[in-house]
Amino acid sequence: MVFKKYFYTALFLILTQCIFGQIGVIARYSSNNFNDWSGITRAASGGPIWENHLEFGVDYWFKPGEYRAEYMVELSYINKTTTLDTREYSLTGYVFGVKSNLYIFDFLGDCDCPTFKKQGGLFKKGFFLQWNAHAGYWHKDVNIFTEGDPNMAIDVGLGAGIDIGISELLTISPVISYQYFPWLTWEQLGLRHGIGGIENLNAKINASMFKIGVRIGFRPDFLKEQRVLNR
Repeated sequence: MVFKKYFYTALFLILTQCIFGQIGVIARYSSNNFNDWSGITRAASGGPIWENHLEFGVDYWFKPGEYRAEYMVELSYINKTTTLDTREYSLTGYVFGVKSNLYIFDFLGDCDCPTFKKQGGLFKKGFFLQWNAHAGYWHKDVNIFTEGDPNMAIDVGLGAGIDIGISELLTISPVISYQYFPWLTWEQLGLRHGIGGIENLNAKINASMFKIGVRIGFRPDFLKEQRVLNR
């Protein structure tokens, strides 16, 4: 469980930095495609697993240069259960991610103040394209098995969103993205369900997700700067 220890340590560090920079709180709905795993659960239990889930996270924002390419380090948590017949399939995930927002219509513009302060239109100043990458500790379990299946899940994604400035402290950013998992594993899932001959197929699969969510960004550092300037 070393990954979980690192996860909680990083979460603590992000939260303690909230008075110095911009911290974001994220909620997302994910539409999943685990077709290979669901093929087994349909045959053995009567239906698909984890067709969707909610996830929650926090991130820390930073801007390394003058251009409008902004970066965030994110920690998120996944928990989903699907009940089929007498079997309960659970998924718990602790995920570390890096993402970058590219403001393609204002790439050379100003980039160190909340969106509401910018001039030139909400879409021009607030629209962005996003790339992201994640590495997570996923623990998959079925209540009838004696052991679960913990392993790493890595994905990359592309998306788009828009910043909507509410106040000097608050920005709301709806985002939609597509995530691709080049490999996911669940060792011997078929054999454990009494389905022979396909255990190797399910040792390694790929999967995809569509995600829609919202980030609420807080800028206490901006208020601090304003107080210093007004002294």
